[in-house]
Amino acid sequence: GPVYSQSWSPDGKWVATAGFAGLDLWQMPGGTLNLLEGHTDYIWGVAFSPDGQWLASSSQDGTTRLWELAGLKLVATLDTKPAFSVAWKPRGDQLAVGNEDGELLIYDAESYARIRSLAGADHTPLLSLAWSPDGKQIAAGYWSGQIVLWDARKAKISREINGYSEQRCDVNGLQWAPAGTQFATAHQDGAIRIWEAANGNLLRTIPAHEGWARGVAWSADGRLLASSGEDKRACVWDPVNGTQLPCIKHNFMPVWSVSWSPDGTLFGSGSGLYDNPRSGVTILWAVNRH
Repeated sequence: GPVYSQSWSPDGKWVATAGFAGLDLWQMPGGTLNLLEGHTDYIWGVAFSPDGQWLASSSQDGTTRLWELAGLKLVATLDTKPAFSVAWKPRGDQLAVGNEDGELLIYDAESYARIRSLAGADHTPLLSLAWSPDGKQIAAGYWSGQIVLWDARKAKISREINGYSEQRCDVNGLQWAPAGTQFATAHQDGAIRIWEAANGNLLRTIPAHEGWARGVAWSADGRLLASSGEDKRACVWDPVNGTQLPCIKHNFMPVWSVSWSPDGTLFGSGSGLYDNPRSGVTILWAVNRH
């Protein structure tokens, strides 16, 4: 079924994919498969820790789980309610989880204790989130289309972004640019939007997909932006001018997630159909950066 999210280990030796069928860990370059078993429902989010030693996964089963890469073993099960998104603080000492009640939950990565719970203004499901590269802010995207920038140190809202579209505009994907001055979002109206972090201004709207845009990912050098959509396409964009570069089509299936290898030489696209456990596929593409 659908591959909802992907994450690469910092050294590029592992790719984790999460989705309808479970949590898979692929060893590169050969693509040897390891199954991480424990979740009992869809897995929406997956993220490697900054040091590559841990993997976090958030699920519809009401838990977020932490796995140790050495030995491929489960080390903690957090009661988060059904959760759509998970992200590590850049230092790796805290973990953020976004759940269906619109709560932003922060955990200590060593003790697994919940540090705080932050509720958005409209209490709709928190679909996507990302920690800023400097660790000072968390950007969160909600089912309502609202985007909230949280001050991670003071545990309060520093900025809310609303009213930028008259269409349904769920924030399905969100990621910061590596420099930390911008972040990108993927929306139900098919657009990819790029925002200025300092003031919340909308810098660019890219009409990327026909139907829902699902995922968004920056390359490590910040020069390229990838997106995935319900129109069965995974596309690469120039984030400065919005120009479309390569665009890949999955013949029969919506594309849910995109990712870049740490060195930028590989690009991943994950697709699949609802309620069809035999249809999901992740494809890794070689990227010519010249």
